Amino acid sequence: MHIPLVGLFASLLAAGVCAALIVAGAESVDRGTRAHLEAARRQKKDSKKEKKNKDMRTARGDADLLRGFLTSAALVVLGVLFIRHAYWTATTTYAGSDLFPSVTLQNETRLIYWDVEEAVDFVHQHLPPDSKVLAWRDLGPVLTAHTTLSAAEPGSGQSTNGSALAHAARLWTLTEQEAVHELRKLGVDYIAVKFGGAIGLTADDIGQLTTMVRLAAHVDDSISVGDFLTKAGTFRVTTAAPERLAESLLYKLSYHDFAFHQTKLGKGRGYDRARRAEIGHKFTELEELEHVFTSSNWLVRIYRVLPATNRDLRFLQA
Repeated sequence: MHIPLVGLFASLLAAGVCAALIVAGAESVDRGTRAHLEAARRQKKDSKKEKKNKDMRTARGDADLLRGFLTSAALVVLGVLFIRHAYWTATTTYAGSDLFPSVTLQNETRLIYWDVEEAVDFVHQHLPPDSKVLAWRDLGPVLTAHTTLSAAEPGSGQSTNGSALAHAARLWTLTEQEAVHELRKLGVDYIAVKFGGAIGLTADDIGQLTTMVRLAAHVDDSISVGDFLTKAGTFRVTTAAPERLAESLLYKLSYHDFAFHQTKLGKGRGYDRARRAEIGHKFTELEELEHVFTSSNWLVRIYRVLPATNRDLRFLQA
């Protein structure tokens, strides 16, 4: 598991201190035991003159033995407290995070979804170390910080960070063909998506699509929020979803093969627990991208940008 370096150093320091205390306790117990054995062995040979010295050795042995047992008992208590503190730290640090969501079960046990860690492990094991990835704001920095992937930077030549973010948001609103055409120019190899439809996480990428559209509208006049909403002006992923939304890159990557997945008893396949609706455009075929990874709870999905065909190469050179 990938943890911050500060936490790693703290854990190593705590482990070293505990190890030193254990050794000290064991040595104390050993000294006390040896003193008692030595006293017993010499009991028959002791003269009256040496009785006083024997009593002193026995007393020292008793003290060492008692000190050893007390040290061991203290270590047990400290160990229990340390484990409880580590568990509390992990749960309070990650629980409630959009990247490490959690649920409380009926027995009051807290369950944390470690899908991001699973995705990081997959990247380490299967993706080329010099790959470039496109991901939205919160997932992207985590993947690039814990792996050797580099982040795609659409609009990096713009004068402000806000403008660069708008260009990045624009890519998610385009169709697959339009987006991939630009991604190839940027040298992007993979696209990572955070999707909460299987576990009920509303703060996922598609839950932020309207925000992306508003940002993209600042750099592309052809993009309008209204094109991604129903006639009633609401955001829906059902059959009421407009074609512009259903054909967008983010919609296709979020819901690819989701129609075959059962998320809730009593609901049809492809039921989005975050939007509380069954998706309308279920069979989204990919033409320019290839699915390579979906985490256990569907929270992280990764796609590979396929090599350009001869036709695509002509467009890239244009």
